[in-house]
Amino acid sequence: MKQYKLSITLSDKSYVCNNINDEDIIIKEFEHYDQAHNYIDNNFKKIKEGWNYNYYIKKQASEQKG
Repeated sequence: MKQYKLSITLSDKSYVCNNINDEDIIIKEFEHYDQAHNYIDNNFKKIKEGWNYNYYIKKQASEQKG
């Protein structure tokens, strides 16, 4: 199962980023932090805590919310 290293980057918007080879790749853009946080909670399952990002796997369709 594919593993993601996700973080939320704040700027004029909130960005959900996947860290690949020490580079943040924006995978989703939101107006507010809570929207980005909810996107991660609804679509990914945290498997490990990290320093600048956490490790996730994508939830199965039956586990996803909204």
